[in-house]
Parts: sequence; C-alpha cells; structure tokens
Amino acid sequence: MLRFAVIPLALLLTACATTGSTATSSAPMMVADHPDARLAAALAAELEARAADPARVTPIRPEMDALAAAIWGQPNRAEPAVEPEAPEVIPPGQSLLYGVHIASYRTMDHVVQGWETMRAMLPDVLGPLQARVEAADLGGRGVYLRLKAGPFATRADALSACAELSQSAIYCQAMAFTGDPLEAESEN
Repeated sequence: MLRFAVIPLALLLTACATTGSTATSSAPMMVADHPDARLAAALAAELEARAADPARVTPIRPEMDALAAAIWGQPNRAEPAVEPEAPEVIPPGQSLLYGVHIASYRTMDHVVQGWETMRAMLPDVLGPLQARVEAADLGGRGVYLRLKAGPFATRADALSACAELSQSAIYCQAMAFTGDPLEAESEN
C-alpha cells in the first residue's frame, strides 16, 4: 500500500527536479486540488526532510527503488520480478469428482454382469449412481477392468458409500471418478 502512496510523491519529486523548484523555497508550492496530488506533495516534503539522515531513509529504500523503477522504467533492484502463477491444469484422465471402486474383472461382459447384479442387490446405495470402467495394468498380474460407481462431490461422500457397501461384504475403495461410462447404461 505504501508503494502506491509513494508513486505520486515520486512524480512530484520528478516535477520539482525538472523545474528546479524545491520544497524549501520561500514561495508556497502549488499543488493541484486533488487528494493524490496533496498526498504526493506531503510525501515529497517528508522524503526531503528524511534525506538528510540516511538512517531514516534506509528502511523505506525498497519502496523508493520500486517507485523509481515504476516512474523511470528501471529494473527494480529491491524485489525480483514475480512471474504470474500458471493456472492449475488437470491432467487428462483426472476427475474433480469421486467414485467408489467396487470390483475388478478381466472382461467387459463380466463388468456389465457384475454391475447389474450389485445394483439389483443394493438399489438404495447403487441405484442412483452411474457406472464407469477403467483399465488398470497391474504389471505381472495383468490388466483388470475396474468397476466404479459415482459420482460423489466429496471424498467424504464416497467414503460414506463405501461404509454402506462394506456392510454388505462388497469391496470398496474411494478414488477419482475416472474411466469410461459403462456401455450397458447407455443402452438403457
């Protein structure tokens, strides 16, 4: 905030330096009737008073350097340039939603059959949810197709669904709701 207040002051000091006038002259300095101009004049007078004693200028030197850089286009020695932060990029395949991994199968036919069976067994929990399938390469164990149900807005909601599913002895793990929509659902 102090930097923004010092900018008008530096403008006034620049004007004084180019016209040769000083704040200590016997003639009163004319300042435009505007709050920014009055602030610049007051700050210029304060800086001029402090200039005689280096100990009073040293603490505000970074702000003075920043102001000089802003006015004269000089690089700011006091503060390194800060690059703007890049917006967060969600990698492909990531989701802002959560799902629950409820089973793994080797074939798509088994995925569809497993989803239909579990949904019929637990309509209150799985009925309103969508199913997705995602391939998971487990190295030496091979590639499995993960059956996921969701979406849930928060991880806590997914964990709550897992607690209900676990009571029915169904494996459940909360994770990102990624994968492809289950083909059987698009046909219904």
